[in-house]
Amino acid sequence: MIKKQQVRWNRWTVQPFLDVRVAVLNKTLAGSFRRLYPDFQPDNENHPMRLSA
Repeated sequence: MIKKQQVRWNRWTVQPFLDVRVAVLNKTLAGSFRRLYPDFQPDNENHPMRLSA
């Protein structure tokens, strides 16, 4: 049997994830990418996703 390891979270490991989450919720993530990559164009900016039935 293999013992399952649990993830040990601390401020230094979780902070990058929180930063990305906040940027997504504030809709500023695309702007951050554009500063690093000026040609960045998101595929689905302001377009609702269509689901097929």
